[in-house]
Amino acid sequence: MSGMAVKDVDETCPKNNIPDSGYNLIVVVGIKDHVRPGVREVVLTCLATGITVRMVTGDNINTAKAIARECDILTADENAIEGPKFISKPLEDIKDIIQNIQVMARSKPSDKLNFVTHLRNMFGEVVAVTGDHGTNNAPALRQSDIGLAMGIVGTEVAKENADVIVVDDNFLLM
Repeated sequence: MSGMAVKDVDETCPKNNIPDSGYNLIVVVGIKDHVRPGVREVVLTCLATGITVRMVTGDNINTAKAIARECDILTADENAIEGPKFISKPLEDIKDIIQNIQVMARSKPSDKLNFVTHLRNMFGEVVAVTGDHGTNNAPALRQSDIGLAMGIVGTEVAKENADVIVVDDNFLLM
C-alpha cells in the first residue's frame, strides 16, 4: 500500500526543510498480484491426494495469508507464523507446532532451510521444495528430498541445486 498526501506551504518554508506534520491524505493505492491461473486447482489436487501443501515466503504475514487463503493452503485454523518467530522458539515448541504450520511468512533462506530440515529430521517427512530464486532457495532445494527449480524463470543457482528442473513453469504453477 502506498499513499499520497499534500500540504500547503508558503514562500517562507525553506526548500530543504520538509514539514513533518499537517498533511492531508488524498489517496491510498493498493496493488494486487493475482495468483496464476490453475494454482488453486493444483493445490486442491495435492490436498486430495494426501499431500500437505505449505507456503514459505518472504512476504509479510498479511499478504502471505491472503494469497494462501486464495489458493486454499490456509484453512480456517489459520496456522501461519513469521520465520523469525518460528526460529526463535525452543526446539520442543517447534516440534509441537511445525506439522500444523500452513504458512511461514517473512522468512529468510535460513528459516526455509530450518523448516525443511526439521520436517525431515523430526518426523521423517518427505519434503519437496519449489524455487526459482537461487540464493534464496538453494539451501532448502539442496536439503529437500525433491528440489524443483523453475526452468524458465529459475536462476542458474536454483537449477544447479535442484533435483528436477521443470521445463514448463506453468506445469507446476507455484
